[in-house]
Amino acid sequence: MELRFSDGSAVTLPPRAAAHVDALDRDGATVAIEEGTLEVSVIHRPHTRWQVQAGGYRIAVTGTRFAAGWDRSGGTLTVTMHEGSVLVCGPGLKEPVRVVTGQRLRASASGADLGLENTPAPSAEAEAPPASPTPSVAASRGPEPALAPPPTEIAAPTERATAPRARRVEAVAARAGAPIGDWRVQAARAEYHEALAAAVLEGWRAECARLGADDLVLLGDVARLAGDLDRAEEAYRSARRRFPEADRPIYALGLIAFEGRHNYKVAGDLFDSYLRSFPRGPLAREAAGRLIESRLKGGDDNEARRAAAAYLHDFPGGPHAKLARRTVGP
Repeated sequence: MELRFSDGSAVTLPPRAAAHVDALDRDGATVAIEEGTLEVSVIHRPHTRWQVQAGGYRIAVTGTRFAAGWDRSGGTLTVTMHEGSVLVCGPGLKEPVRVVTGQRLRASASGADLGLENTPAPSAEAEAPPASPTPSVAASRGPEPALAPPPTEIAAPTERATAPRARRVEAVAARAGAPIGDWRVQAARAEYHEALAAAVLEGWRAECARLGADDLVLLGDVARLAGDLDRAEEAYRSARRRFPEADRPIYALGLIAFEGRHNYKVAGDLFDSYLRSFPRGPLAREAAGRLIESRLKGGDDNEARRAAAAYLHDFPGGPHAKLARRTVGP
């Protein structure tokens, strides 16, 4: 069952999962899990107030995609982040825990474990060529595309649209007579405009040049969620250049191209490049689904069908499986 909300958000319940909507208003909803795992996709808006509850746990949501699972018999909560970040509080957590893209949190009254969403190493059978002629994600793609920044005629209108947001950040930073706080703390509170202003005060380009991989990607997330796409791209590109082993920057650049720039050709090429570079990465399933969406929106039906066939081969039970089956056709 899929619950769709008027703000574009959605909650999907697989078989044997149970949940109910506790509260609903113009700024969001409160969804309570009774049993099982929900797939949650929340659209970010300026006054978003979304919450997912399970037992004594509360998950504060802004704009993000994640899975939340509740084992009622064991009193265990599992949160797996696909995109964005959430704050989780409840039994076994001494303070609210921020969970970001690619991380998984398991919590119970006895304690909590926060780590990467690990993908098991392939078995010998998985390494062998598949018996089915259906192509795999990597095998279906042809030559590696040469990625380029969005053309000027596409990027320029978006830059004009995002410039007021950038000026607002500069104004917030200029009005602050002293540093307005640690931008990481404000980011954990989903105070993205304030976090961005604080990072600007500290020196944006200096931060891009000195931060470690995780903090640099978080800096890009802050700018993206605050609406400053230019700074977000600068941070992600810096992370991609400085930390080529990190998978998140290229995926995040794909999100900006898709959702912010509406340049679906570039978005598709970026998601495709993610799958080539990180075929077993923590966001491979999400990138494969986004690749289908990008090719469809870009009007490239042949590549969309190829991406859909690959998705069904590698992720037959994934959240984009229904779209993939429609795209492949009878």
